[in-house]
Amino acid sequence: MNVRFTLSDAAFETLRAFCAENLKADLDATSYAEGLVSEYDNWDGDVIFEIRGFHTASGNPATIRFEQSTDFDYCALDA
Repeated sequence: MNVRFTLSDAAFETLRAFCAENLKADLDATSYAEGLVSEYDNWDGDVIFEIRGFHTASGNPATIRFEQSTDFDYCALDA
């Protein structure tokens, strides 16, 4: 049985670029993306990350969804 446990490298880069595009200029996109991933705890189903409005340049929340199997890294669990 395989279990998701984090984003793939390509999906993480997509998240980092999303953060760079939406965050206020004084926030580091890589660190912010790393924080979003490290705090996420439910890797089943679609994975949605949100940048809260007080962190975005626009003042509005920004969300991104990951849902494809290639968006994730997996580990094998022995039965």
